[in-house]
Amino acid sequence: MIEVVIHDKHTTEILNIVYELRELGLVQGQDFSFAYHMFTPEYDGFNGESPNKHTIFQFKDDALASWFRLKYIL
Repeated sequence: MIEVVIHDKHTTEILNIVYELRELGLVQGQDFSFAYHMFTPEYDGFNGESPNKHTIFQFKDDALASWFRLKYIL
C-alpha cells in the first residue's frame, strides 16, 4: 500500500474527497482506505510545534496514488 498524507483539512473536506473517489468507481477497502487523525494542539515544550490534524490515504496502485497526489496535494 502506498500512503499519501493530507494535512490540515477538516473532516467535511476529507469526506468530500472520499465521496468523489467512490463516485469515480473506486472501492473503499479494496482500492483505497483512509484514516483521519485529529490532535488537540498542545505545545510540546521542545521544538515549539503543535501536532495537527492529518489524514492518511492508502492506495493499492502506485498510479492511483500518484494521480491522487497531483489532484489533492499539489
